[in-house]
Amino acid sequence: MKLFIYEHITSGALSEHSLPINIANEGDAMLMAVLHDCASLSGMSIDTMRDQRLKAIDFIAESPQHNCHFISTPTEYAQFWKHCLAKADAVLIIAPETDHILADLQQQVLAGNKIILGCQPSAIKLTTDKNKCNQHLLKHNIAVVNTTLANHWLLTPFSSPSGYIIKPTDGAGCTDTYYFNDGDKLQKYLSSHELTTLNRFIVQPYVEGITASLSLLASNNDVEVLAINRQHVTRSQHQLKLSACTINDLSAIPLSIKEASKLAQQIHQAIPGLWGHIGIDLIVTDNSVLVTDINPRLTSSYIALGSSLELNPMYRLFEMKKYTLSALPKITQRNRIELKL
Repeated sequence: MKLFIYEHITSGALSEHSLPINIANEGDAMLMAVLHDCASLSGMSIDTMRDQRLKAIDFIAESPQHNCHFISTPTEYAQFWKHCLAKADAVLIIAPETDHILADLQQQVLAGNKIILGCQPSAIKLTTDKNKCNQHLLKHNIAVVNTTLANHWLLTPFSSPSGYIIKPTDGAGCTDTYYFNDGDKLQKYLSSHELTTLNRFIVQPYVEGITASLSLLASNNDVEVLAINRQHVTRSQHQLKLSACTINDLSAIPLSIKEASKLAQQIHQAIPGLWGHIGIDLIVTDNSVLVTDINPRLTSSYIALGSSLELNPMYRLFEMKKYTLSALPKITQRNRIELKL
């Protein structure tokens, strides 16, 4: 199989701009994990694209069946994206949902009649808009954090004694995510922005609890929980940042695999088109599990997923595609792994 593995931030797509170091490092770590896992599979030839400012990928450079195309200009980027897409049998994309980047790239893969190793554009578009997605989940009786557009909150504010979170409707991770401890400070901050800007942000109450995530593998008809992860979120002044993740931190999170599987099934049924490695962000409290975000792609927890499960997550994806999810051997290991980001 000819496989095109693409990570947006490190691909050369930003060749005319400075690389955002933290995001690029995280994207690069995910890319390396996927490349290593796929390169270990028999019958695979791999193409990838790489920003010229980044170091070479040694194991790709040393292998005659794999190719890494270095990109230094937007023209080269466009040329090699078309080249790699045309050459590929299947495509796996890692990209942010912001500004419809992920959905647009996946749509191009479908238009090229290639196998898409990820979610359908329809599912990506729904989950990208956090406000619409939360309303959709509520209609399917899935508990979520109360969410409203920032401009609506200014007109009809709700009270939250524990504070407020503001973030983009289509943000990825903790990008542009802020905490305010009282409504007056939030109102002052929002009032300093244009209404057109506020339409792109949501306000949520800050919920005391454990920030967690699920790493899932989804087929067309089924979904399984690969990991329950604890997310370590730090705060610098008002801004939030995901600094680390503990993969399969099962003893620290009051959520069983069975309970997580039930929630994953509900989400999978509510949103057709979720396929492959996906992530679900949660707040787990003493008496509730609240969905905060659905990531229609593999997430940073993938970096340590293979070590935690003692198996190759990409091999499992291809076996799922070849057979069915239910036909695969049961996961027997879920080791606790610390991942610094």
